[in-house]
Amino acid sequence: MYYYVSDTAAKSVVTGGLAALWPPLTSASPAATGLTGKVTAVMDIHGDQVAYNGHLLYTFADGQPGQVTG
Repeated sequence: MYYYVSDTAAKSVVTGGLAALWPPLTSASPAATGLTGKVTAVMDIHGDQVAYNGHLLYTFADGQPGQVTG
């Protein structure tokens, strides 16, 4: 998971080609285990985007499990 520092806690600025490379993580009812922070869903241009401690989350289009490439 990644976050974009230009986002705010309530608004994503990731659109177009950037969103194609960095797809938003979306879920209407996100849940996580083993985390000490707060996981929420924020309604924005991507729908219900998952946020962790106020940071909207993204995946990386070419990402592989266990590999940090972003």
